Amino acid sequence: MNITQYIEQHKNIRNEISILRELLNKNSMDDAANMALHINTLAGIIKVHLQSEDKYLYPTLQQSTDEKIRLLAKAYQDEMGTLAEHYTGFKELYNTKSKIINNQKNFPRDMEDTLNKIEKRIDKEEIELYRLVRD
Repeated sequence: MNITQYIEQHKNIRNEISILRELLNKNSMDDAANMALHINTLAGIIKVHLQSEDKYLYPTLQQSTDEKIRLLAKAYQDEMGTLAEHYTGFKELYNTKSKIINNQKNFPRDMEDTLNKIEKRIDKEEIELYRLVRD
């Protein structure tokens, strides 16, 4: 199975995470509009990635003759729903400059928590699942 596009999407997600962290580390609400832009950009990249996984990757893997791959694919797909809901909630709280500014106290912690969860998931997919199914 060719998973190149999924790895490329992961790179794009990691790039947006890096940009968001750089902006957060500046610790300036002057960058709130730019942070909101990148939160929304990340949401779009994640949406496309998840749609592709749900439509192509996981159904294909769940038909594998390898039981380990089938079970992992099912578990990953089920687990992803929770993370997608978490990110959607985060995005809805902070997808505009005014929302970020109005919730400055919680924003840094919420963003770091969310970005860590996304990175952990990407690492897990690449280490545990993608290695099993590479061409």
